[in-house]
Amino acid sequence: MDNLYRYRVNSDGTATIQEYLGNEREVLVPECLEGCPVTVIGKHAFNEKKQLRRVTLPDSIVEIQGMAFSGCRELTQMNRPLKLAKVGDAAFNFCPVSFTPKGNHPMEEQDFKYVLDEHGNAEIIGYHTYGDEVVFPATLRGHKVTRIGGFKNAQVKSVVICEGITSVTALGFQGCVHLQQVRFPDSLKQIGGHGFAYCRALTEIRLPDNLIDIMDHAFTFCTSLKKVKLPRKLIIIPRGAFCYCSALTDVEVPKGRVVIEEGAFLACESLQNITLPANVKIHPRAFNGCKELIISQQGPGGQRKLYPRSEDDYYHVIYELREEGAYVTGCSKNSGLVEIYGQWKGLPVKGILPGAFRGKGVERVWIREGVLEIGEAAFAGCSQLYELKIPASVKYIGANAIPNM
Repeated sequence: MDNLYRYRVNSDGTATIQEYLGNEREVLVPECLEGCPVTVIGKHAFNEKKQLRRVTLPDSIVEIQGMAFSGCRELTQMNRPLKLAKVGDAAFNFCPVSFTPKGNHPMEEQDFKYVLDEHGNAEIIGYHTYGDEVVFPATLRGHKVTRIGGFKNAQVKSVVICEGITSVTALGFQGCVHLQQVRFPDSLKQIGGHGFAYCRALTEIRLPDNLIDIMDHAFTFCTSLKKVKLPRKLIIIPRGAFCYCSALTDVEVPKGRVVIEEGAFLACESLQNITLPANVKIHPRAFNGCKELIISQQGPGGQRKLYPRSEDDYYHVIYELREEGAYVTGCSKNSGLVEIYGQWKGLPVKGILPGAFRGKGVERVWIREGVLEIGEAAFAGCSQLYELKIPASVKYIGANAIPNM
């Protein structure tokens, strides 16, 4: 079976499937490869496998990466692994799949379809008659309901989740374009990847304080969402969590050591002001595409205004915007030619920060008039660099900033 897959053995002894090489209509993904448990279905692994009808995944799978099953237009059946926590961007684009249970015959009660886990708790995986409102019960036939999902593309308008339920599964409500209101219980602890993605009618969400995990792209493309209050126990606002929420204007971030990951608020074009506690760490591209955003961060000496980093779409240069001007922090892709502007977003470009392009594969760099300084080791390790244009405006060049060319 190993010869049906191109895969990588990871440093922790697990395996990532990088590509499926077969042409079967039904695929049973192995639990181990070379004795290593398979935990990740990698990017594009099954992309455009148009003959594929059914896939059975092992419960060892914890992540399905971006575009993994994109374009599998005949794929209609796939079990959801018990440990699945992350679903990457566009993992199931142009793919009609809905998750089904594996090795556990679904039962029915009150129009709900559900399965039991190893502890005897119920997981709701679907519903027979989708009305305008669905109320998820705390128990089914005496079994405690702890997880809910299986409502992908449902026509429901309102959802009430009863106390005791702890998790919304990956893809649980993705594509519920008519969903306007969700009432979350205090018991909720996790919302899976793409859990409410593309719920375009949602305008406001109030997440309970006990929620500790929001997975990647949980609310992506909720284009009517205007207000979000994040729970106080949340530590990570993950990749793409609220990306392309174009109507979002009001975000309340809890106090504490919160990390805002790459693209968490990508292209939230209506977001103009956000106040962050002092300990929040922001990824350089967390707010890319938020064109008018000003960030205020609370510090010991009072508030200080910050501006997010912004990326040039053509040369992929990343600028950090500050009160006094913009600074170049590097680039997101190895472009052959890089042009650094003298002005960016109406601010003067003051300089290139230390180590900004360290080890990058850039070949030519043109720095425009107005830039004042090039920091230490800015281009160190750029072994392919053969042309560097430095304007007369540059007054300072740090140690080891420019390699021997």
